[in-house]
Amino acid sequence: MHKIEAEKTLMKLAEKDQIIEQLRKQALLAQRKAEQGSMQTQGEVQEMAIENWLANQFPLDTIEEIKK
Repeated sequence: MHKIEAEKTLMKLAEKDQIIEQLRKQALLAQRKAEQGSMQTQGEVQEMAIENWLANQFPLDTIEEIKK
């Protein structure tokens, strides 16, 4: 009877370890996605700053955004 309880406990611990590992991987993936989104936003802000600078430096020219 003691052996069966010990096996059940080991199974529960293994399940918890697996869940923890899955959650860790999901958290890392979410962090990477958040950083990528942040980098994209920074790039867009820099593009707008360049467009504004060009418009100020060359007021007679037409500055147009190029789509992706």
